[in-house]
Amino acid sequence: MIVNIHDAKTHFSKYINKVLLGEEMIIAKNGKPIVKMTPLSQRNEKRTPGLSCGQIEISDSFDDPLDRMLIAQAMAENMVIASKDSLIRQYDGVMTLW
Repeated sequence: MIVNIHDAKTHFSKYINKVLLGEEMIIAKNGKPIVKMTPLSQRNEKRTPGLSCGQIEISDSFDDPLDRMLIAQAMAENMVIASKDSLIRQYDGVMTLW
C-alpha cells in the first residue's frame, strides 16, 4: 500500500497496526516513494545478565563532564549538591549534602 505523507500522519496508528499485521506500507511525497514502514524484528530469546562481565571497563573520569557542569551550576546559583562523591568537595565554594 502506498500513501502520501498527509494521509500517513492522519492515520499513523492505523497504518502501524497494518504493518504489524504484515502489510507493506510505503509513504510517498509528491507521488514518489520515500519511506518503507517495516516492523522491527522481535527477539524471542531472553537476555542473560552479566554475559559481558569483565569485558567492559569504565574509567573513573566517566562522570567528569557532568560533574563539572553540576559544580559550575551549584557555584553560580549557590545550590547544594546531594552527593557522596569526595571529589566534588575539592571545589571551594561547593556545598554538599551527605
